[in-house]
Amino acid sequence: RENNLKSINKRGMTYLMTEMADGKPIHFLNRSVGGISIPEYKEIITSDHSQETGNQEINYMDSLCEKLKAGNTIAVLSEDELKNIDFKSGKKKPENEDSEDSKSKISADTGSGTGDDSSEENMYLTDKNAFFIKPDLNVGMGCRKGKTREELLKELKESFVENNLNLRFIKSISSAEIKKDEKGLKELASRLNVPLHFYTSGELNETIEANGGKENFKTSEFVGQTAGVPSVSEASALRTGGKLILRKRAANGITVSIAREEN
Repeated sequence: RENNLKSINKRGMTYLMTEMADGKPIHFLNRSVGGISIPEYKEIITSDHSQETGNQEINYMDSLCEKLKAGNTIAVLSEDELKNIDFKSGKKKPENEDSEDSKSKISADTGSGTGDDSSEENMYLTDKNAFFIKPDLNVGMGCRKGKTREELLKELKESFVENNLNLRFIKSISSAEIKKDEKGLKELASRLNVPLHFYTSGELNETIEANGGKENFKTSEFVGQTAGVPSVSEASALRTGGKLILRKRAANGITVSIAREEN
């Protein structure tokens, strides 16, 4: 909680909590951008804050997988690592392999193996490691009245697929205050388990002015007349925090913008 991290495999969490209770050594590996603070359990936890990249270490993804195969590791993974590791085989995915996870398909738990084959070669990396990510994507959304959760999720997924992003890294969803009673938006945020923010037209207009004025935004005269602000999705995403990496994408009466926070 202190580091705004999200657990992505409860299976490994349960295993490691038992190991820690028994005083077993735990390795902490931070591969995300930015510093992570951890409790000072010096007698239990050893830390590795390495920030190796492909240019600094040959076969760095393979090296990471080898470290994880040893188990008993709490790892904060980057978006690229989550996308490129085969958690079942414990190997780097082939470069030409289309990953469902990279296409933002949400699964309840990365470690969903049955455990029928417990050999080391086929052991899920999630069985004996706890994986975390640091969500950093703030999504701004606008929509016509009455849009359902399914319709909103469809456009959100397509926006993420088109930009090679992962839905798990969503930190928040936001919109204009005029949309605060939209059931679809509330259900979408609940489905993704992220906070939902609504901003007044004054707050969004303030954000627009602070970012160079209307000429720097994809505006709509109709939205300006109805919502009191010419840009809902872009201004909402920026208001929550970060730099726009997806400007307004409009389809089927739904707009999506994405801002990435800089650590």
